[in-house]
Amino acid sequence: MVLCTAAGQSIVRAVRNSLLDAELATCYDQNDNQTVKRALMTHQTTVALAPAEILQRAKAYFAERLPNNAAFLEKEGPQFVVLRGQGGEEVVFNATPAEGGSHVRASTLFFDQAIDRFLSTLPLSSGVEVA
Repeated sequence: MVLCTAAGQSIVRAVRNSLLDAELATCYDQNDNQTVKRALMTHQTTVALAPAEILQRAKAYFAERLPNNAAFLEKEGPQFVVLRGQGGEEVVFNATPAEGGSHVRASTLFFDQAIDRFLSTLPLSSGVEVA
């Protein structure tokens, strides 16, 4: 099990409070008995779909993945979903209305490749920025 914090908060709280920009999470890996710094990955883009459609597609996409890339709904609201996957890792999507569609932001510690693949299935209006 890996326990992480960012800005002195558990990573779950940090993700929900959007403390992810250019921050490192301090993670303690109980399997290896060591503390490491991990970069939090944030993907941003504009998509030619309504926010609700994007969030619905994210839930369906991650529920259908192989076990190591699957994540399931933990919490949702009108403009966000929090998915929980292997080892309790989080994937957070936020979709807000924007000109020509929606602005999408996704954050994670470990699911960055799966997020990139998911975003490639959407009708993108702009390139994906990864930080």
